Amino acid sequence: MTEPAFTPVAPRELVFETPRLGARGLVPGDVEALLQVYGDADAMRWVGDGQPLDRADCERWVGVTQRNYATRGYGMFALTDRRGGAVLGFCGLVHPGGQAEPELKYALDRAAWGQGLATEAAAAMLRAGHQRFGLTHIIATVAPAHVASQRVLLKAGMRFGAFRPGEGSDAAQCFDWWPDGSAPGSVRGRPVGPPTACAVEPADPSCDEAQALLAALSATLQRITGSPGTASFDVADVAQPGAAFVLARTADGGAVGCGALRPLQPGVAELKRMYAAPCTQGVGAQVLAALEGEAARLGHRELWLETRRVNARAVAFYLRHGYAVIPNYGRYAGRAEAVCFGKRLPG
Repeated sequence: MTEPAFTPVAPRELVFETPRLGARGLVPGDVEALLQVYGDADAMRWVGDGQPLDRADCERWVGVTQRNYATRGYGMFALTDRRGGAVLGFCGLVHPGGQAEPELKYALDRAAWGQGLATEAAAAMLRAGHQRFGLTHIIATVAPAHVASQRVLLKAGMRFGAFRPGEGSDAAQCFDWWPDGSAPGSVRGRPVGPPTACAVEPADPSCDEAQALLAALSATLQRITGSPGTASFDVADVAQPGAAFVLARTADGGAVGCGALRPLQPGVAELKRMYAAPCTQGVGAQVLAALEGEAARLGHRELWLETRRVNARAVAFYLRHGYAVIPNYGRYAGRAEAVCFGKRLPG
């Protein structure tokens, strides 16, 4: 008989600990706790087919999980309160439908929500996936509208991945995790070299230089997303009070970047038409900083924006500059292909 190349988790075996949580193997006695968590209809609307589990489902789940321990070495685990041992939820790594990639899953009892425990558990599970189980790539999938779970995964160290289109619950935003944070074959770290020296100043979006940059942006968005993005912006938008349009110029006067903001609602402005010319370094960051400063000067307290989930570079750019995922607003509400971000301005 061939021995497995891993050491399976035993029932009740401790898999990891965090300051507040312990994760251990499932046992039949966990059925009540499973039912408490996965029988909650409100919590389950974001899980699987959105239907709560019954007792028979939970009993079967324990059996399936213990078989996963024997065949893969890992599966779902019970999250316990280190202070008293009570089961607060569940977290683990699974292969739904036999998919190749291990997928991070978690769910907490309603009483444990809002305390940062999901992020704590997810980050620890990712580390254990690599350090204990030898995994080098872990994914997660989230309903596009489930903003809270997307924030948890980002805080836990995952990165936005591909968007899986579909109808209703079939649509999913994927997230990826690698031990060193970089995908195989990707460029490690951020680009090296000094930023492109430029001055960011107010400009007329109708001028030839601005129109050339906006056209280049439209062509880029068409290639990446299938839409030029022009339907949601008009140059007249930045002629109103509380709006602005800027150009970034190099020392020789050449325009290499642009961006706009327009009032959206009291205290909130929307970023639009952000673009930096290829082969420049740091121009986007300089345009963004200038627009954030101008927004604050104009009395706005927050900046919101929308981009497409498939535009991975834009998503990474805004996350890197302190923007957080927010519920889709306005014309983007209910559109699974869109992701919205927001940032509160200083002062």
